[in-house]
Amino acid sequence: MFPRPSRVVLAALLAALLNAGCAGVSAPLGLLHSNLRSAETSSCDGGTRLHHARAVLAQANSAKILCSDECVDLYYRAASLAWYAAADQSVHAIADSPQANAIYRDSLYGLINQGERFGRWIRGQGLRVCTDQGEVLLPVECIGPLWQVDEFDHLTVVDDNHAKGLDNYYRCHGVGVTAVGTRHRRNVPGDEFSPRNRYASATILMRPASNTDAVSEGPMVIEVHDPVRSKNVEIGGEFFPLASDYSAPIKTAMGSYTTTDVFRAFLQPGQTQPDESGLFTLERYQPGKIPVIVIHGLLSDRFTWANYINEIRVQPDLMDRFQFWSYQYPTGEPFLQSAARLRRELEELRDLYDPSRSDAALDQTMIVGHSMGGLIAKLQVISTGDKLWRSIASRPIDQLALSPSARDTLTELFYFQPSPMVSRVVFIGTPHRGSAFAQRAIGRLGALLVREPEELRQRQRQVVEANPGVFSDEFSRRFPTSIDLLNPSSALLQAIGRLDFDPAIASHSIIGNWRPMIGNGPSDGIVPVASATIDQVETQLMVHQKHTGLTNDPVVIAEVMRIMRQHAMQDLAIQ
Repeated sequence: MFPRPSRVVLAALLAALLNAGCAGVSAPLGLLHSNLRSAETSSCDGGTRLHHARAVLAQANSAKILCSDECVDLYYRAASLAWYAAADQSVHAIADSPQANAIYRDSLYGLINQGERFGRWIRGQGLRVCTDQGEVLLPVECIGPLWQVDEFDHLTVVDDNHAKGLDNYYRCHGVGVTAVGTRHRRNVPGDEFSPRNRYASATILMRPASNTDAVSEGPMVIEVHDPVRSKNVEIGGEFFPLASDYSAPIKTAMGSYTTTDVFRAFLQPGQTQPDESGLFTLERYQPGKIPVIVIHGLLSDRFTWANYINEIRVQPDLMDRFQFWSYQYPTGEPFLQSAARLRRELEELRDLYDPSRSDAALDQTMIVGHSMGGLIAKLQVISTGDKLWRSIASRPIDQLALSPSARDTLTELFYFQPSPMVSRVVFIGTPHRGSAFAQRAIGRLGALLVREPEELRQRQRQVVEANPGVFSDEFSRRFPTSIDLLNPSSALLQAIGRLDFDPAIASHSIIGNWRPMIGNGPSDGIVPVASATIDQVETQLMVHQKHTGLTNDPVVIAEVMRIMRQHAMQDLAIQ
């Protein structure tokens, strides 16, 4: 038996055949096209375009191995041949012809990924390919109610691997190839509330530009469909299911996640970049849809909601009625600051998208907060009067020696009314009366490790020194960190707990009851049940789950979806 040739030997043989090498140098078109024409000629002696497509796909794969950008042109040719090979049989055979569809999908898969790899995409215009007639630009059409022509900076075909961290993965077979469209935040008006990278499910087709699906070959166009909102595509006068991957954008976003980012946001809250924190719209703003804002907890980030968002995306009734926003904040900073910023950014967002205050759906905004995120949510729906201020100071604020900027900052933090946009809040494992962990050694150590922003430290020192004997020990030591404010003995936290919600605002509690804590009774391992329980809520659900698992728990997710459907029904009744 002859020994199996090594990959190095095979690569060398392919390089000799194609007269090309790697290192980013393209192989000459001449020999590849010569071999291609030879294959097509021999196939025409009794073959079909399906045979041509298969031969070209093989050459495209060889060129890809050799790092030649010619593979882009060959994948385009193979996909075109496969489409028309199906059209030889019937106008819609690409949707139900297994052989043609397999070659078409593999070729389109290669075209998209290798076009991205070799820089052939021109944003907002199309994909450059070389043909026997010269270079042509395949136009790209974004087909979706939320998408614009230049919507995506990158298109990446997704693999079939499951995503770590997602309990379920949702995809459907159909026409086209599934991809993730990536849009980078841009320095343009209207992008203030876009995340650094926004990811969307996309389904890609390439077909004749005229959409006649004729048998004779002609110019092609790349269509990028939104499978979340469009389930079918018309081919030859009939409708066929689109391939779809609803979980891919979440999987892609989670791939950029590192625990380093979470710890940095806790330990060095002042170092957080502007595009890493704030209120973000997970898709473009959608007039007429009710916002749901998700807020993560301490030592966490927006990915704590990955399973929740993943489940929501396959609920058509909820996707039709709601839009989803996320509030990301550095968890080491005092949650009073985080809450003030959210109140401010809610107003700024509305000024941007609804300056006339005509979109009634924005007045029905719903907030879902986990852990400390629930306290930030609570500070959107209460009226303080002077009760918060009196918990840290013995004299009214207007009697203190303060600079104008310090007075404005303290007023924003301690004096506020409920946000006029928020009408419902869901608390998940929220420590309304604090957590014993903040009192323990690990909590005290965490509080000591937090590095306050220098500007905040200096301002707090100036305020205290200019007004001796006015402030409580809690505020005089330093501006309380998030851990300080979660201490059950915090006068500030106790003052927040004594404030009632606006009676017009509906509220709900979901509480973890996992195991007892010594000296604190039943708990989710972090937050005692007694701390998470409050009287004002409309409904309360107890689940057997630990604190960190609450946002991923199927029972919790189902309860939040039930509350959303109730909220949508009440909104319809108001209308």
